[in-house]
Amino acid sequence: MARKHLHSVSIRCTSSELKAYDVPYDHPKAVEYRKRFLAPHDKVERARCFLAYIGNALRDAKVVTTSPRITELHINLTNTPSEQPEYYRRGERWDLIVDVDCSALAIVELPMDHKVLGEFFIDVVKQGLERVSDYSELPFSIISEACERFRATDYKFPYKIGDGTIDGTKVKGRLDAVASCVSTERFFSATYRGKELFRTQVLGSDTSNLGLRRFYNGFEWADDVITIKRSYWLELMDSPSSRREKNHTDPSEINLSDFPEVRDFIRTKLV
Repeated sequence: MARKHLHSVSIRCTSSELKAYDVPYDHPKAVEYRKRFLAPHDKVERARCFLAYIGNALRDAKVVTTSPRITELHINLTNTPSEQPEYYRRGERWDLIVDVDCSALAIVELPMDHKVLGEFFIDVVKQGLERVSDYSELPFSIISEACERFRATDYKFPYKIGDGTIDGTKVKGRLDAVASCVSTERFFSATYRGKELFRTQVLGSDTSNLGLRRFYNGFEWADDVITIKRSYWLELMDSPSSRREKNHTDPSEINLSDFPEVRDFIRTKLV
């Protein structure tokens, strides 16, 4: 069933400045040109951890607009912005599209700093809201509050990947992620009867990744090593995106020789 309430805000780069680099794959300089063409788009995709705050707030509020109905707000960053927002209605789509003046080159030149990028994306959304201020039914305050929550959490989005008993032990393991506009860090923790035994950082990702739950496949213990297992179906996939995910979700090993007290506790009590 289609959602009738406003449920998401998106940011896209639609600037035409780099159109010349959008070449077919058989072009003699395809690799170089495609890299230049995709650079601003890839950087804008790093807003996903920020937009998750807005999306969660909107889904909780379930605000329905009627004049007109709007379910998605799209903000385009472009060097040739339109004066007025565009309303798109087709099938189950009720989209409001607004342009914000921003060149692709300006996006590319943004430093890879999670606070700088976080403030940039907050400013983009606020500019977009200003340009659709005539649509009085939109939940401006809810979106603004979500921006402030993102800022208050150091421009990061924490979430749980998965948890469960570590195979071969009586200990419970948990894998958490903290996504920013620059990277996604992963943290493993072990508990027994609600008491944390230890917590440590493991291999993460150099992208803003909110989809690590689908790669979770539990934990196992062998020879004083806890392994974070990866979903078996990922091994069956072979594409540029899946290869990147494999690199970022290689089975991580926590050698408990680094945590001798915990190692001995598990050896003697919990195996």
